[in-house]
Amino acid sequence: MKNNKFEIYILKYLSEELSDSDMLWFKKQLLKSEENRKLFKDMRKIWLSVGMEQNVDDYDIDEAINKFKSRIEEDKKKSNKQFQMPVLNAKMTSFLRLTAVIICFVALSVTTYFIGKQSDSGSQPITVSCDLGDRSKVILPDGSKVWINSGSKIIYNNANTEGNRIVELSGEGYFEVVKNKKQPFIVKSGINEVVVLGTSFNVKAYHDDENIETSLIEGSVEIRNINSKNKKSVLLIPGEQAIFSKKNKLMKVNKIEDLDSVFAWKNGKLKFINERLETLIPKLERWYNAEIQIEREELNDLRFTGTIEHERIEDVLQFFKTSSNTSYKIKNDVIILY
Repeated sequence: MKNNKFEIYILKYLSEELSDSDMLWFKKQLLKSEENRKLFKDMRKIWLSVGMEQNVDDYDIDEAINKFKSRIEEDKKKSNKQFQMPVLNAKMTSFLRLTAVIICFVALSVTTYFIGKQSDSGSQPITVSCDLGDRSKVILPDGSKVWINSGSKIIYNNANTEGNRIVELSGEGYFEVVKNKKQPFIVKSGINEVVVLGTSFNVKAYHDDENIETSLIEGSVEIRNINSKNKKSVLLIPGEQAIFSKKNKLMKVNKIEDLDSVFAWKNGKLKFINERLETLIPKLERWYNAEIQIEREELNDLRFTGTIEHERIEDVLQFFKTSSNTSYKIKNDVIILY
């Protein structure tokens, strides 16, 4: 299959069929050109939240690639419009067993998933992941909406029609929950869980962050530590943020000085106010899917204020350079600040 090697590797990557050596080649191709990265993102948008049951080699790869390419070309012609999944034959339907109906909003560069009730999947949980550099929106069966930030994922049991509505979150998510007093909505993030009836809030719980942050914009939420012996809980009111330290197991509640800096990411903006470079770097790494290292320790204490929307990472690095005593270099695809 001439000229299709990269497309085949994308399909194998998405189905977790790449060997270690193939993975190295695949990553090099991603870094090689913007065109390759665009193709990968377009194919992945259609693939997200798909259940795999068989090996990629059992299917007609040419047919799969052609369908993806057709979808991408149609997508380009329908900018600012939503599109439905292409019609799949029986073989491809088995291969791409959907757990969600995927609708891409091209203008926003955000993938939206409408998760409907399944009649044939039993209690199989649904997982929606968002890779580094991307953001997604999910509409759950009850109508609740979840925005998923870069490098995050949620797991939702679609068959749960009685009792609580439960979502497991790894990373960061913004929730707008439909009210239902009979079925509380619970977000589990590590050792914390947030219990709500109907409200809008943000949970930031990346595994490599020191804290778990829950921020409330409207309504009310109760935050519980599931490992606590006395099961103490904290109630938040709008405009408050609860910060739970993973290290000392303590929780404190602060007033949010700038709500937009907490929730701006769901609208495609990264906002930071007088933030230390040390805590800003992980956010930039997730936002741009990049690796950034700080060579001089004193740079960690530098503070920056700004809003990133459409800027390239090169623009941000230049901003650091002109506004402070820093320079940068790129070595082996790693950005080094010094």
